[in-house]
Amino acid sequence: MSKLLDPQEFWESIRSEESAAWPVVCVDLNGVLDIPSRWNGKVEKYPVAPGASLFLSRLRLHFNTVVVFTAIMPVEFAIEWLEEHDLLKYVHFVTNYKIPAAVYIDDKAVCHYGNFDDTLQRAIRHVPHWQNHKRLERPQEVEQFISIYDKKSQITGGHNVLEFAVVQYIRQLEGKLHDLESGI
Repeated sequence: MSKLLDPQEFWESIRSEESAAWPVVCVDLNGVLDIPSRWNGKVEKYPVAPGASLFLSRLRLHFNTVVVFTAIMPVEFAIEWLEEHDLLKYVHFVTNYKIPAAVYIDDKAVCHYGNFDDTLQRAIRHVPHWQNHKRLERPQEVEQFISIYDKKSQITGGHNVLEFAVVQYIRQLEGKLHDLESGI
């Protein structure tokens, strides 16, 4: 069976959410299943993202159809990459068309929650995870803990300042949650 998806044939086979193929999940290849270093205008083979195989196998447990979508041309290049990394066995189809799906997973997506102004602001600020060297936006409270415990000598157990600050912040949140649950 070919893994290359014929969008018209797929559309005809999945006329409603009652279809045996539903729910469908579409997973972007570049930036989700692989780790691109940059986009330079040509097709390149990037390394597989750690955990990609387990991720796809777990998707198969929750979705009846797993589709990898890509902007790569030709699409056969993407199929070859998936084969080389032993990922094709988890994928039903590969396509470069937007098809009906319950959910799309993409490193460059900005979800629209009904508010255009909010969506616009998030789109302007969006940076794919593989370009974001900060990788994690820390809550202001964590930054405050970091400034309080900025001397390594104050930290026990060999933890670095960031680890310690995050643990302190989590403990603070757990305390607030306990208070809420207790009705305090």
